[in-house]
Amino acid sequence: MEKLDWSAIVAGVAVLISLIALWFQRRDLKKQSIYQRNTFELQNIINNNNIIYELSGEIVGLLQTQVQIMQSVYQEQNILNSLYHDSYSLEKKLTTEELEKDKNITEIRLEIKKAENNRDELILDTKTLTQDLTSKGNTIQYHLFGGIHEKNVNKILEDIKELIAEMYKEVENSRRYQNVLKKKEFNDRVAQFSLKSGPMIEKFQAEIVLLKNNSDRKLEELKY
Repeated sequence: MEKLDWSAIVAGVAVLISLIALWFQRRDLKKQSIYQRNTFELQNIINNNNIIYELSGEIVGLLQTQVQIMQSVYQEQNILNSLYHDSYSLEKKLTTEELEKDKNITEIRLEIKKAENNRDELILDTKTLTQDLTSKGNTIQYHLFGGIHEKNVNKILEDIKELIAEMYKEVENSRRYQNVLKKKEFNDRVAQFSLKSGPMIEKFQAEIVLLKNNSDRKLEELKY
């Protein structure tokens, strides 16, 4: 009976143990790699989402402010149109010499100047708001690029741009034609600004909520 080669057996067992240890080491490294990758992806999603949530709140606030200021611009223009009509009416009735002495025309002209300044300042505010909206809209589009919500959000932002352009056009038409609107007609016109912007804001917020829900599910999946 041959003697067992214990040195070979020990060497074989050592190799087997080394292989098992190596397998466990590779498995642990793979788990660690997956964990690190998931942790990195988790942090990226969280950071990106935080930016989107912050921007979405700012966009809603800017649009609401834009609508309010455009309503004020429209109101100032309607006041101006009324003053213009009063001024034209007096100028037709009075001679140049009488106009220079008439207190009513002097007061009207002062009111016109004041209303024009108010309107122009408000228009400057709307231009600044439009620039801010465009900038934040472009930024949120960048952070949504390639995602499933990109198309819907882009469409809503385009609708918002069209609404702002429509409001500007409404004010410009009032300025050009100098129509004086009665209280009810005026209120109905300016109410349209809010009536049109309201659903856009709701749709935008709903899309962001949906994005958050989808992201939360993704985050939970990456944790395990």
